[in-house]
Amino acid sequence: MIRCGSGHCGHVMESRKLKHTPRAGQGQAYFISFILVLTTLCNAEGSSVAYIKKLMLEKDDPMRSPVELFRLVDKPSLHISAAPKDVRVREGVSFSLRCEAQGIPAPVISWKFNGKSIAQGEHENEGNLAELLMNIGKEVVQSSNTAAQLHIPCATYKHAGYYECVAENGFTTVSATAKVDVGNALPAIAQNECTDSLLMEEGQRAPKIYMWTDFRFEVIGASVQLFCRASGNPDPVIKWYRWDGKEIVNADGFNVLDNGDLFIRHGTWEDAGLYFCKASNDFGVSESQTFYYPTAQKENEISEEK
Repeated sequence: MIRCGSGHCGHVMESRKLKHTPRAGQGQAYFISFILVLTTLCNAEGSSVAYIKKLMLEKDDPMRSPVELFRLVDKPSLHISAAPKDVRVREGVSFSLRCEAQGIPAPVISWKFNGKSIAQGEHENEGNLAELLMNIGKEVVQSSNTAAQLHIPCATYKHAGYYECVAENGFTTVSATAKVDVGNALPAIAQNECTDSLLMEEGQRAPKIYMWTDFRFEVIGASVQLFCRASGNPDPVIKWYRWDGKEIVNADGFNVLDNGDLFIRHGTWEDAGLYFCKASNDFGVSESQTFYYPTAQKENEISEEK
């Protein structure tokens, strides 16, 4: 634990078992980074440090983010910007539901079917922790529109019901619900579509990007984490490309994280534009696109007006 006060920070070691073990790989790396950041953080009132301690040792909700560690330019907000639509499909036919949520800070989206959570991928419950760690103490915009798609490859009567899109951003939660009806199948369609579904059950599954950042606004110089979460079997390889078609490599302030997200360490005006995420394995390809726009810092705007 780190105690702050009188302009300096003291270090007090505590031996306590974490209630939630970080995910292997990325989760452990984030945890280590978090501790390293804490060793340099000094808050005269100690409120941020107390919040971190509560977050790391006592949190019950994995979706919560250390939102109190940075300063938001605008008030937190969250709303469903595109609700999933009711659909009626024939048995044996694939269907998808799409949902979007716009908010400050950036929201993440999950799905429920008849009130029960739907598991989509290994990283579906992760927020934008890498970005939050890098933006500690900064003034940030955190304005984002997140999109999500739920894909059902072979509809049966058991898939009929209510699907709820749930968006969270660390401050609040909103949701929207769509009804799915499943009708009688056409024999040829049922045979073709459900043959593909049997392959899925054997472990062969084409990749699907189930959540991504649709657009994102952030202050120039701040770190940004653009979502691209995908599932598939074998695990898909995720690559990012700039608007000019050039593949992004882990260099020059850009990193593709283990969960598929693109991390921009210090966004500049030259980084503005469209970014494309591609998830691929031996059975197919799934793609999404994101628009990133770095906004001017207030200090720069004031100096230019003068």
